[in-house]
Amino acid sequence: MRLKNYLLNTTTKFGNYKDIIGKNFSDFSFIVQQLFTTVPAHLKRTQEALFERLNAIQDLGISYLSPSRSGRSLSGGELQRLRLVAAVTGYLDGMLFCLDEPAAGLHSDDAIKLFSVLESIKKRGNTLVLMEHHPEIISRADWIIEMGEGAGKNGGKILFQGTLKDFLLQENSPTRNWLLRLNKSKESPRKIPDQSKNLEVKNFSKFGIQPISAKFPLGHFSVITGPSGSGKSTLLFEHLIPEFQKETYAPLGLKKINILSTGSFQGNKRSTIASAIQISSPLRELFASLPESKLRGYSAKKFATHTPGGRCETCKGEGILTSPDGFEESECPVCLGKRFRDEVLEIRFKSLSFADILDLSVEEAMYLFEAFPNFFQKLKTLADTGLGYLHLGQTTNQLSNGERARLRLSIALQKKTTEPSLYLFDEPARGLHEIDIQKLLELFFALCKQGHTLIAIEHSKDFIQNADYVLELKTNHSSQ
Repeated sequence: MRLKNYLLNTTTKFGNYKDIIGKNFSDFSFIVQQLFTTVPAHLKRTQEALFERLNAIQDLGISYLSPSRSGRSLSGGELQRLRLVAAVTGYLDGMLFCLDEPAAGLHSDDAIKLFSVLESIKKRGNTLVLMEHHPEIISRADWIIEMGEGAGKNGGKILFQGTLKDFLLQENSPTRNWLLRLNKSKESPRKIPDQSKNLEVKNFSKFGIQPISAKFPLGHFSVITGPSGSGKSTLLFEHLIPEFQKETYAPLGLKKINILSTGSFQGNKRSTIASAIQISSPLRELFASLPESKLRGYSAKKFATHTPGGRCETCKGEGILTSPDGFEESECPVCLGKRFRDEVLEIRFKSLSFADILDLSVEEAMYLFEAFPNFFQKLKTLADTGLGYLHLGQTTNQLSNGERARLRLSIALQKKTTEPSLYLFDEPARGLHEIDIQKLLELFFALCKQGHTLIAIEHSKDFIQNADYVLELKTNHSSQ
């Protein structure tokens, strides 16, 4: 608490300040309304705004949280909806709300609650435009626009736009067929042989969640699902990880742990796909080792964009110029977007300059570096997560949330090990379309075949239907 003791010890009939903010929002809301039944006229609007936000927290289904709870202990879905509280309160009308995957990482129950809140915003006379892959949101939309057919340069086409009724009649629509398949399929895990070795959890409880017991089969793929507040993130980060660190699972033969979170990947204009997957340095060294580079005395630094030497100094190696207000970008008139000086671009590898290679897609670069394992394996991992269309020189601030999530996942998966390992995933399918989810599942199955144990927090029906073991948690009890 960052308050002085005399403030923390200020007492009401409901307890002191510390006691009150330690309660969940349901109880906190009741207490606040009892304490502030009447307020001075100049604080009336403040009182109304406070009550509106508390009501919004109730409507969004996160009233089990407490005002004093640390933000670090919250799941992605909880943080997402907390950020929405400010947007859904007030009396704004005639507004256009553009939301980027607001239901990403949400359980179906939570997505339905979210949609009811979005409906209330719409009824005030506002317009909402959502970029969304969640089936519960798509199936309730008034107007659907499907983009495709592929990603990157293979996308950009409008495959369909219209009402849900017309959308469901489009037999060639990948998204429509996916929705119908999800509705027909049963959410039941695949059958696996009985085995004695399991990663067992016995009556774990923390942060007020009900005791959780589970048996995750070794060498298989397990999914933990359930609405927000049921204890998924708590089980993963407050039990499984600490227990592994205590070597509780050592007798099971699990030698290493890999924690793969697809949370926020902060891209920037200096970071490229090549640098993110750590092939920039080997690529500079490769060009520095070429005969022409040695003849001219070029070192690897000559091919760097982050330091002076071989880069274009007009754009500082970015290939673009940004307006003073930061909103407009234009191609550098000196290097014409190539990032380097002309003499550097004269150095060629298989007839391609450094700039030419940065302009290649990941898939194209795989063929170019097929005989170079240190390049090929990193590129292949990225392609396996469905990002083969990205260009090596593309800056990470240009990526969508889904692309950033998969890029982060790809970086983590590059650290492969032959020893039996425990892989823990926190919502790996967040913001992904069904096509991308299938590619991700193939990657997961390959890891299981290598003897690794995978446990993922996930709400995607595709994941649940393909899991070997499913632990579904409830807000008041758990079941499997």
